[in-house]
Amino acid sequence: MRNIKFDTHCHIFDSDILNTGSRLLVKLLHLDNLVNLLDYTKIDKNFVEKIKDIAEFLDICSKDSKDIFLDIQTRYPEKLALVPLMADFTFAAAKNDTHENDFFKKIESFVNKIFNHYHNSKGKQSIENQNLIKELDTHWTKFSRSYNHYSNKKSRIPNVFSKNGFERQKKELEEIKSTPEYKDFIYPFLMLDPRHQRKNNFNIMEMVRATFPNGKCNKFAGIKLYTPMGYSPTDPILFDKNGVYDFCQTHNIPITIHSSCGGFATLLNEVKVTGKIYDNKQDKVYDFDGTYKFKTTIIHHKLEAIEERGSVLNHPKIWKFVMEKYKNLK
Repeated sequence: MRNIKFDTHCHIFDSDILNTGSRLLVKLLHLDNLVNLLDYTKIDKNFVEKIKDIAEFLDICSKDSKDIFLDIQTRYPEKLALVPLMADFTFAAAKNDTHENDFFKKIESFVNKIFNHYHNSKGKQSIENQNLIKELDTHWTKFSRSYNHYSNKKSRIPNVFSKNGFERQKKELEEIKSTPEYKDFIYPFLMLDPRHQRKNNFNIMEMVRATFPNGKCNKFAGIKLYTPMGYSPTDPILFDKNGVYDFCQTHNIPITIHSSCGGFATLLNEVKVTGKIYDNKQDKVYDFDGTYKFKTTIIHHKLEAIEERGSVLNHPKIWKFVMEKYKNLK
């Protein structure tokens, strides 16, 4: 096989999975900061660039997994092998969770302010600024179309926070990997969340053994863990004998983990955790089995809340226990 370059961290979620997820990520793209910067007497280059970034993001999210896979390939000067990492929003928020609803209402409020700014400011631009207006109109059309695409699917939001969204995503990646012309250019990682076993009567190890028959990487190249979603790296389903780490070490199956306090995290204000967590004030790791209540909320504290969840559930000092017990994990 000829030398192929790899993109080792990408995402190719389909439009239904990102129906909710993309709007959460728009919030993390500082849509509120854009609103705070609005100047109702002019449209400047900064505003145009922000709209362009968000419009392109939402436009990509409206495609299905295969189209996103093919779209990514067009972004590089040569064909790459992609390593898409699954995401699992199943437990990102509780069904009918008020915080989730507040989240969407706030995003809609931001978007309404941006719409008003666009329409109120267009007529106030100088003749010299008309090129900027033309550029903005191009991005605005895409932004409006993509945002309306998601707004019209509100009734489908509960399906994203369900086991069905996870299974659909897994199936689509398997289908792309099974396509002869693509199989050498995609190496997806299966995302695991131990809460599926407790809440959905879903045996994690049965799925792992079925996905990696006889310990062989078949359609998936490895496993992805994202503990800030609401669980500990030492959850017994992962950590105990005959669990996920044990299986992966025995069969040399690689694991990739989210390794920062940024990115995304559970929207919930409290989560049921079994395993070790980190106490930042005391700078220590301790065992925990119960409901952990965060001091911050995503809707009010934004990135500070994501950092808290990352620290409590994903601190390197917790992962040290994993590496000491399973010294040969890849």
